[in-house]
Amino acid sequence: MEVLNATRVDGLARAMTLQLRRAGIDVVFFGTAREAPLDSTLIVMRRGDTTLGARIREVLGTGKIIARPDAALLLDASVLLGLDLVSSRGIQP
Repeated sequence: MEVLNATRVDGLARAMTLQLRRAGIDVVFFGTAREAPLDSTLIVMRRGDTTLGARIREVLGTGKIIARPDAALLLDASVLLGLDLVSSRGIQP
């Protein structure tokens, strides 16, 4: 899976990648999203069922799971971190 920061908070994708990896979830890439800042975290399922999405949401404590299959991406899921994650963790932008 990949973790993309869709906020203006520096280091958020890296911090959440570390947390997901500690929980046993394989993150192969993290970086900055091209999308404008998002209010809510999105867990986008690229292949398979939503079981992984539910696990990701459990670890992050937030996130809306949506299915958007994309065979061109060699990923099971993309996580777009939103401002809801920042506010729920008390992170200062």
